[in-house]
Amino acid sequence: MPVSPLLVGKHIAMVVRQFSPHGGLELYTHKLVEGLLASNLKVTVVCEENKSDYKHHNLQILTYGEMEKPGTDGLARDERFRYAFRNSKILLQRHKGEFDLIHSQHLPCPEPDVVTFHNHSVKRLSSVGETWEKLLNESKIALAKRYKARNTFDKYLMDNALCRIFVSQVMKEDYYQVFGASDEDPFVIACPGASTNTDYSTVTRVEENEFTFVFSGRGFRKKGLDILFRACQILKKQGQKFKLLVTGVRDRLELKIRAKWLGIEDHVEFLGFVHDIERIYARAKVLVLPSRVEPFGMVPVQAMQLGLVPIVSRACGVSEVLKHNYDSLILEDHLDPGELASLMRTLMLDDQLRVELSNNARLSVQNINWHNTLEATLAAYEKALSTPRKTQVVSQANISEFARGLNE
Repeated sequence: MPVSPLLVGKHIAMVVRQFSPHGGLELYTHKLVEGLLASNLKVTVVCEENKSDYKHHNLQILTYGEMEKPGTDGLARDERFRYAFRNSKILLQRHKGEFDLIHSQHLPCPEPDVVTFHNHSVKRLSSVGETWEKLLNESKIALAKRYKARNTFDKYLMDNALCRIFVSQVMKEDYYQVFGASDEDPFVIACPGASTNTDYSTVTRVEENEFTFVFSGRGFRKKGLDILFRACQILKKQGQKFKLLVTGVRDRLELKIRAKWLGIEDHVEFLGFVHDIERIYARAKVLVLPSRVEPFGMVPVQAMQLGLVPIVSRACGVSEVLKHNYDSLILEDHLDPGELASLMRTLMLDDQLRVELSNNARLSVQNINWHNTLEATLAAYEKALSTPRKTQVVSQANISEFARGLNE
């Protein structure tokens, strides 16, 4: 796409832990780099590890993984932040003056011009969890090194970025509230696109005997699987016939015990980690993601491409690009299993509505694309170039946890 005169010929340093076309944050970055290069900008990727074979005459890749052993393998999480800052700083200083903008993909680096935040702040669960979860989360923030370092690192990026990018409005509100930013501080929303490296047109649907739901996520409570289990218990007591496919979480004994304790073990099929997730989606009619913490949520978007109707919580960033009762059902209270059971039952009993929402989901997902991500990012670059950098701000909160990385 054509860029504004302000951006013509600009050279972007893209700072990311791993440059790869696979994953969540990694795919986002890779697609963005492809878009920037197609817009005739120059890009230098600064990363710990390069796992991409993508080539372009305006693309350069600098890796710091060989500069300091052992890399992030074996390092505590708080040390990983310092490791990234230390090594990205070295590479950026070696090429000082070559870059017009430094863009961090939520990775520590000195004086980032633009930062894309991909995860909620560590305080997010304190505002959306149950009472005991809030208390536990606050204790972790106060005592755990990785929570302290992550919080300090996020504040550093917030304070030093000339423009901030968030993948959803709910993320922006989280960060601006936690770190006391003003709406006058420049930001843009750039949600991810739907397309991946999978050709969904080749996937053949499979009809199950029971009405089948699917859940995919790596967290039990943060992703709301506990609430989903309780919703399933309600549906079973109401005499509903259904199946729930669970992917993404380990096939742990404790989950099976929990399902048995709730009396739903005969309704749940644990599939563990699945590489060809589209094969699982092909067995289901509805995807359920009642997350407490979800910056965006690519899982519902991917499932929509196969015509699954998503039920997602309002806490999920993806709910901002969906429309209740048109292409999805939105769970307003992510802690209410009764409300969730009601939404699930609605689709089980009203096949006409489900088909209508399914057809609309296929249409809506076409508007969730990487072109929009690129366009929003270019807008952030313009804002950053138009914002003069003040004297560098170094966050003072918990600075001792991060000082070694910042000052080396």
